Amino acid sequence: MASLQTMGPKEGYTSWRLRFLRPDKWGKRIVVGFLFSVILAFFLHYTDVFVENLELNSKAEKYVLAQVGFDFPDKEATQTLRQESSRDVGKIFRLGEEQVLKRAAEVENSLVTDDQWRTEMPLATFEKMYMAKESIAQSLLRARFVDMRTQQKMQEIGYSTEGCHIYVPPSEHLTILPQQTWYDIVTLQGPEVDYVLQLYRKAGAWEIKEELGLANAIREAVKDSIPLKKTHVDPGDHIIDPGEKVTPRHLEMMKAMKKVMAKNIAQITPTTVAGSFFMAMIFTLMSVIYFKVQHPSILRSFRKLTLLATIVILTLAVAKLSEYFLINKSGHFAEMCRYPIFVVFGTLLISLLMGKEIALVCSFFLSVVLCLTLAIDDDAFLVINVIAALMAILSSKKIRRRKQIFELCARIWLTLIPVIIAFNLYEDSFDGLHLLTDLATTFVFLTGTGLLVVGLLPILESTFDIVNDMTLMEFADPNHPLLRRLSLDAPGTYQHSLVVGVIAEAAAQAIGANGLFCRVAALYHDVGKLVNPHYFIENQGEVNIHNILTPLESAQVIMAHVTDGVALAQQHKLPQSFIDIIREHHGTSLILCFFHAQIQIGDTLIEEGAFRYRGPKPHSKESAILMVADTVEAAFRSMEQPDEQTTIELVEQLVTDKVRDGQLDDCQLTFEEIKKIKQSMVKMLLVTRHTRVKYPVRRDVFVSRIEELFVQRI
Repeated sequence: MASLQTMGPKEGYTSWRLRFLRPDKWGKRIVVGFLFSVILAFFLHYTDVFVENLELNSKAEKYVLAQVGFDFPDKEATQTLRQESSRDVGKIFRLGEEQVLKRAAEVENSLVTDDQWRTEMPLATFEKMYMAKESIAQSLLRARFVDMRTQQKMQEIGYSTEGCHIYVPPSEHLTILPQQTWYDIVTLQGPEVDYVLQLYRKAGAWEIKEELGLANAIREAVKDSIPLKKTHVDPGDHIIDPGEKVTPRHLEMMKAMKKVMAKNIAQITPTTVAGSFFMAMIFTLMSVIYFKVQHPSILRSFRKLTLLATIVILTLAVAKLSEYFLINKSGHFAEMCRYPIFVVFGTLLISLLMGKEIALVCSFFLSVVLCLTLAIDDDAFLVINVIAALMAILSSKKIRRRKQIFELCARIWLTLIPVIIAFNLYEDSFDGLHLLTDLATTFVFLTGTGLLVVGLLPILESTFDIVNDMTLMEFADPNHPLLRRLSLDAPGTYQHSLVVGVIAEAAAQAIGANGLFCRVAALYHDVGKLVNPHYFIENQGEVNIHNILTPLESAQVIMAHVTDGVALAQQHKLPQSFIDIIREHHGTSLILCFFHAQIQIGDTLIEEGAFRYRGPKPHSKESAILMVADTVEAAFRSMEQPDEQTTIELVEQLVTDKVRDGQLDDCQLTFEEIKKIKQSMVKMLLVTRHTRVKYPVRRDVFVSRIEELFVQRI
């Protein structure tokens, strides 16, 4: 408590500076801040884009304009180019195979029956003439007749032109092959070849057949050789008009535009990366400054700081994952979710685990960051999420059971109904279908939020050792093993704890501290007395065991209930905040009665520290309130007939003693708060010691009743 500490300004500044610079205290916090900035920069850098989701064969509802310039793969134009290019491939002809074989047989028969070739070519042999006949026949079978354009296309696509000859028959059935064509077909030379070739030519017209399979194959190859054409669209060009039917071409344009927009936003360049990181650092530093001024306990606690960073990152991750599946996986469903609700998730977790003031600030922080990182309508998202977050903060105060989280989400949804109606009217899109869709999607978002919060709360509570109101209500159950044992083995201590809890709760509420925590923690603050319950006056009968012990021994037994309580709390897995209360609820106070008794027996050499609790002193307002409540309740119980004035004097004296003894130096209580605490405790003490009207008992009835019981026993 800064206002109660007694130190010089220079000494205080030096002490604070040394604590601030101590590596073991701030090193981990700096690492958390740096990691948070890096992760936040990642979310800020990788921003998805949203474009209207057109459904194939449907009619467009509104104009869609190109937001950026882009090139898209124009399949329709490409198909047109391919069709036109394939038309350059003409018909392909070949000679009839049966006719070629028949003519070859006729030529062979002529060579056998007519010896004229022997006279004209004395050096020729029948074997050579036969080989020339076979060679010409094979060339005729391989021959394909095409026009010049077709042959050029075949060469362009790398198709083999071997056996292809430029010739277009005048008739598709019979034709006389020109002399030049014969020379093109028959590439061999020699007198035998010339002689046999003349025999083939004398045969007359040749049957011509169209080679459809080859022509079609070449046309397909020509089509495949045409690359996919890309058409350029300038910013502002119309992509589709209202009422126009959506075609695959429109879908390709939207896909290409989105790809270019995403590429422009998420460019990995030194400039863009530095910009994202710098923006994240600004957000982080502003948050640190705020918490330094308004909530310094967050920065002092590595656990709380890590928890806060974890919840914020979880919220951003849930939002980005939802956006990814809505935009990239769900197709048309993304347009239905016009008002996504993500901020409530983080706001609820922070409000339940860390407090409403912190949740309020973080809700605005999350709203701004998500507006920057999500592909959404910023105005509607900001308004709806801020209203939902405020409703969550205002209503979370009443949550005492986990199932109430779903009731809270339902209240938020009911609150958002008029807001959604207002936006539908404002955007001139008010109709039954749109309204029902918006209400249904927001209901789904809030239901999912409730499920996530209920599922994550126990994990975060156990991981970061956080106690919220729901956990406190569970520990307030009288059937808890420690409380049941306390009520049976140390009933006086149990009753004392109940009264201390009531007094501490009222005092905490008077200064805005956590009253529920004070009441529940008070139930466990003296569990260490279970080890030796009869050493404490509230559990003793007529015999006081301290009469046979020395003052030092008695003091040691009394002080042991703190360490015994810590051991029992750890054994039963009580929250760390409860264990802190057990350690701190006596601070380093002096056990005055035994210390004075030791002095009275003449032991002047005894050290005062032997009669002081080991501490530490209270480090929170709640712990300090419990210390004072525990002290004043015990002292008040010892008063025979207290009235308001004596109670005020008692409380004033006891609190003053605590202040002078330095027990409240570290708890951040102000003098004004201490004043309110004293007033509240006086009021509650008088209430707990109220008097009742004494009812008169008729003597004759009482005596007759005693006589009846006596007769029954005989």
